[in-house]
Amino acid sequence: MENSRISFEPSEDIRQGSVGSVNTMHRDASAASINQERVLYEAWKESHPCVLKNFDQFEAAAAGKLVAIFLDYDGTLTPIVNNPDAAHMSEHMREAVRRVARLFPTAIISGRGREKVEQFVQLKELFYAGSHGMDIAGPKIKVDGQLIEEDGATFQPAAQYEPLMMKLAEKLWNAINKIPGSTVENNKFCVSVHFRNCAPEDYDLVTAAVDKVMTEHQELHVTRGRKVLEVKPKMDWNKGSALLHLVRMLGLDEKDVFCVYIGDDRTDEDAFQVLAETGTGSGILVSTKCKSTAGKWTLKDPAEVASFLYRLVGWGHTSANRWHEQSKCNGWHLIAETTPQGKSAAVMAAFGGSNGGDGAISGVVGSAAGRLGALHELPALATTAKWEIMRRTLTT
Repeated sequence: MENSRISFEPSEDIRQGSVGSVNTMHRDASAASINQERVLYEAWKESHPCVLKNFDQFEAAAAGKLVAIFLDYDGTLTPIVNNPDAAHMSEHMREAVRRVARLFPTAIISGRGREKVEQFVQLKELFYAGSHGMDIAGPKIKVDGQLIEEDGATFQPAAQYEPLMMKLAEKLWNAINKIPGSTVENNKFCVSVHFRNCAPEDYDLVTAAVDKVMTEHQELHVTRGRKVLEVKPKMDWNKGSALLHLVRMLGLDEKDVFCVYIGDDRTDEDAFQVLAETGTGSGILVSTKCKSTAGKWTLKDPAEVASFLYRLVGWGHTSANRWHEQSKCNGWHLIAETTPQGKSAAVMAAFGGSNGGDGAISGVVGSAAGRLGALHELPALATTAKWEIMRRTLTT
C-alpha cells in the first residue's frame, strides 16, 4: 500500500496501522479518553456552532442578501444507509426542500449520478448537479404534457469521460466482486466503490484492488468519502466549481448573494472552501464528530437539517428575505404562499390552520420545526392570549 495512488483523509474507518491495533485501541478506550473526546468536541462546537441554536448568526450574515441554497444528498437529506440504492428521502424532508425551493433558488449537488438523485428527490423545481457537479441540469417545465429541462441549464464539463467510466465500472466490479459486501456504482462521469458492508479486515483488500485497476488510468484519480472510494477524472472541477457555475447561471452577482451549502462529506469541503474564500456565503457541516472543516456552522444529522430548513422557510416568509423584492432570477421565481386573509402559510400552520389551496401546508409545516420557523412572524401577535400559550409551547 506504500505506493497507493488513492488519496485518503484521516477517518474512523481507515486508519494508519493494522486493523487489529485499531480494534484493540477501541476496546481499551478508557473513560478518561472518552471524556477527553467530549471536551474536544465541545471546544470544536464553539468554533463551529450549531446554526439552529445560533440562527441569529445566519440572519445577520444573510441580511440584505439574496439567499441561495445548495444541498448534498447522502448523509445530509437522508441518513447514510448500508445499501446505496435504499437511500430514500422521507416525505418530511421532501416537503422541507420543496418549501425552501419556493422561497429561494435551490440545488442538489451530489456525487451520485444526476438521474439517480432526481429519482430519490422527486422535485422537478430544483437544480441538480450529479457526479460531483460534473452533470448539471435546471428545473423541468411542462411543455405539451411532457417535462423538459429549461434551455441553457444543462452543463457537462466531463462529458467525454462517460464511455471510459462505463468500462471502468465493469473493470472495478470484476476486481472487487469476490470481496463480500463490496459494490460498484456507476455515476455517469465518476464511479463509486462502496465498502461500508465489508468486514473491517477487508477494507485494505478493496483499496488494493481499486489501486491496481487505477495504475492503467493516469487520467483519473481516486479520493475517499465515507466508506466509499470515488474515481473521478483529473480535471479542475468539483462541488465548489459547480456551486459557482450555478450562481453565475442563475445570473446572481457574487457580491449580492449569500449561498448556504449543507453537506457531510469530504467532497463538500470544496464548496465550503469556495464560499469562505469568495465571501459569497457559508458552509454547514453535518457531523457528530470533530472534523477539520471550512464550514462555518454545524448540524448534527439529517433530522437537524430538516429542522433548519423549516426554520429557513419561516424566515423566508418575512420581509428579511430579499426575494420578495426581486422575485425571480434565471430559471427560478418566488412562489409566495399566502392565506386568503393575507397571513403567511408559516403563521397559519403554527396556529393549526391550513391553506385550502395547498394541502401540503397543513400537517407538514405544522411540525415542530415548521412552527419554530413561524416564530419570526408571530411577535406582532404577542399581546394576545393565544400567542402567549404558543410562545410557552414552542420555547420549552
